[in-house]
This record gives sequence, C-alpha cells and structure tokens, in this order.
Amino acid sequence: MRRHLKVVTDERGTCRRRDDAGECIEDDFIFSVDEQRYPLVTQTPRTTDVEVPAGHVEIVGESGVTPQKLIDVFQREGIVRATPPERLSAFQALLVQLYGQ
Repeated sequence: MRRHLKVVTDERGTCRRRDDAGECIEDDFIFSVDEQRYPLVTQTPRTTDVEVPAGHVEIVGESGVTPQKLIDVFQREGIVRATPPERLSAFQALLVQLYGQ
C-alpha cells in the first residue's frame, strides 16, 4: 500500500525578505493552514499531514534559500534517507550549488 505525505505550512508571521535593518519588507504568507487542508485528501487513511511552521519559500526554496525544512521533514518521515555524517559537507556543497547560498 502506498503512503502519501502532505506537508502543510503554517506561514503566519513569516518573512520572505528583510531590509538592512532587519525589518520585514515582504511577507512569506501564501496559503493559510485551512486553505491547505482538503478533507477528501486529509481524511484518507493513506495520507499523513505534517504541519511545519515555515514560510512558503522556506519549503519550496529559491535562490539563496535552501528548502532545509522540507528536507528535514522528508528525512524524519523516512521518504529520504538521512545524510550520513561523512557525506554531510558534500550534501551542503550541493545545496549551495543548487540554491546559491
């Protein structure tokens, strides 16, 4: 039986971009938690909802922002194997190459 993981982000109070003083100049709120919960999907026995306190970009990633929170969820849920300690620096280097941090 296949299992489905649905990542729901609690984006309240998140910030996508800050100015030099650290003030938020663009929030990272795209979808409310309620908008992300669809009962026909959420209530199926094969679907597991995982709620993550994160802004949209923190999950999907973009230039300069790696989707580390999503990677952590996938590893914790057993979808992606945890990165072995001896490969961690290579994995981090790949993320920098992909997301430009």
